[in-house]
Amino acid sequence: MCLSADVATSGHVKVTILDKEDKELAESELIAKTVTDGIVRWKDGFSLDALQGKEIRLRFELRDSKLYSFSFQE
Repeated sequence: MCLSADVATSGHVKVTILDKEDKELAESELIAKTVTDGIVRWKDGFSLDALQGKEIRLRFELRDSKLYSFSFQE
């Protein structure tokens, strides 16, 4: 997963993956700087491959940040 965001010095972006019952499946490391197509890194070595074909939700936590886009790469 990649995202583009403008992040202030005091800010961050965090992504959480939830299942359809809102149970947390994975949490990203904090993105604490401005990025363009920056790769989202998951805590505990999580891989999106484990979710292929499953319905998920994404929760974005923004602190002093602006999220412009996100995408999934193959």
